Amino acid sequence: MLSFIAHAGELETSAVESSAHWLERWYFAVPLFFLVVFGLGVVIYLFSKRSVATTYLSVVTILLFSGIYLYDKSSVLSTLSITIGLLGSLLSVLALLSKPSKNPKK
Repeated sequence: MLSFIAHAGELETSAVESSAHWLERWYFAVPLFFLVVFGLGVVIYLFSKRSVATTYLSVVTILLFSGIYLYDKSSVLSTLSITIGLLGSLLSVLALLSKPSKNPKK
């Protein structure tokens, strides 16, 4: 089994090394990363008593911080998470700007 997932003639000595090697490829890492972020969003949604605003802001924060953290580890994940996090922040600011205030000044 380990000979099928070896690279450059080297055999992986453990399942952890093999998994780490597979996660270095962006086409495995990106869907897995977004599944983890989605899972965290579901958990936050359930713990926040089904608050969409809290979940949205938490997921945007997770994306921004993980983008900074993943800068040296995976440039693709870092770029995607920072871009999506900034777009989410922009959308939340635009949504708040378009809401009418409850106490307008006379």
